[in-house]
Amino acid sequence: MTKARDLANGGFGLVLIKPSTVTNGTDNGKGTVSFSAQTSVSLNGVFNSTYESYRIIVTLTASSGNPTITFRVRSGASDKTAADYYFAGFNSSLGGGTIGSYRGNGTTSLTIGDILSSAANRYLTVIDIANPFTTTATKASYSGTYSNASDTFGYGVGAFINDSLSYDGFTIISSTGTFTGKISVYGYNN
Repeated sequence: MTKARDLANGGFGLVLIKPSTVTNGTDNGKGTVSFSAQTSVSLNGVFNSTYESYRIIVTLTASSGNPTITFRVRSGASDKTAADYYFAGFNSSLGGGTIGSYRGNGTTSLTIGDILSSAANRYLTVIDIANPFTTTATKASYSGTYSNASDTFGYGVGAFINDSLSYDGFTIISSTGTFTGKISVYGYNN
């Protein structure tokens, strides 16, 4: 039988990563970050040379407004704001609407869903991000569920950052109003 410590030591299991610092949130001492009524939350020091890939789990509710949620990588406590983010995927209405495209071509962040305040408990995004710390291209895929002003959606997206820089953290941002929630980051090797 494989034990949790063996998985962590061998790098083949998901290992919760404790951020070195958090902006606008509180680490529970083990790595799960909680926050309330914030416009953005940043985690620093979560990507390193120990792991090739990471799984980020984000659960949110909208405290106010009906925000679009975006994601930026960061290095040295500074967000990457250049228009080097590319993503494409789909969203499908759970209420029976048509499947729609979900894309950005040379944008300043990745869009990772919307939150309708009146359906605020429906937001979940899971992001798998590969090679953020190395100087090869950072790639990601993410999926989840969210609600906007008209319906509730499921979505799935592939993305990359068009550069060869090293990143050690990330920021999630609300386009309007504030959000409340939790973020956990797990490292793993492929």
